[in-house]
Amino acid sequence: MDNTETWQQQFLQSGEPGLQDIAREIGNLQSLLTSGALSATAIGNSLTMLGNQTSQISATAAADLKKPLLDLADTLRRHGSDLLAHADKKGKK
Repeated sequence: MDNTETWQQQFLQSGEPGLQDIAREIGNLQSLLTSGALSATAIGNSLTMLGNQTSQISATAAADLKKPLLDLADTLRRHGSDLLAHADKKGKK
C-alpha cells in the first residue's frame, strides 16, 4: 500500500465525516489520474474540492496544524484553478 492509500484508509476509518470526504475525493483523484484519459477539467475540479475540504477540516484541527492545512488547501485550490483556466482556454480555441 502506498502513502496515499494509507492516508485514505486512515481517513475512512477515522469516523470523522470531513476526513472521510477527503478520503473519497483522494480516491476519485487517483482514478482520474490513472484512467488513461486525463481531463484537466475533472482533475481541476477534484483538486479544488480537496482544497475546500482541507480548508474546512482545518477549522477543527490542532492549533499547530491549522496553518499547514490552510497552506495545503490554498495550494490545492490554486492548482485546481490553474487547470480549470487552462481547460477553459483550450476549449475556446
